[in-house]
Amino acid sequence: MRCLCFFTFILMLSGCSPINEQMAEKKVIEFHEMYESKEYAKIYIQASDTLKNSGSESGFVSFLTEAQKRDLGDFVKATIKTRKKIYHMIERNEILVVYNSEYTKRNVEENFLFEIVGGEIKLKAYNYTSLN
Repeated sequence: MRCLCFFTFILMLSGCSPINEQMAEKKVIEFHEMYESKEYAKIYIQASDTLKNSGSESGFVSFLTEAQKRDLGDFVKATIKTRKKIYHMIERNEILVVYNSEYTKRNVEENFLFEIVGGEIKLKAYNYTSLN
């Protein structure tokens, strides 16, 4: 009985962090706007602690600076490919949003992984793969 009560409590807690797909898509738009304005540090500052713990601000800024200069160029447009809600019993809920994006230098598949932190959606991880 005690185990059943604990399991029910955990299920209730996991429902406390609903995943809002529209908010995640809005965050992708904000990411692209900050990318275009070269506000890479702002992207890092607004990201989750998980992303921040995986690398330094200067490393993140260097990554996006090099991507813009050598690999991607300027952002043109993005089309959503897929979105996936990821529910966790113990850890924070997440949403993965995948876009096919066009930049002036190449087309890429962009993966944005967000986590819900205190009711807010924060970038947890970002990567891209060339499509051409």
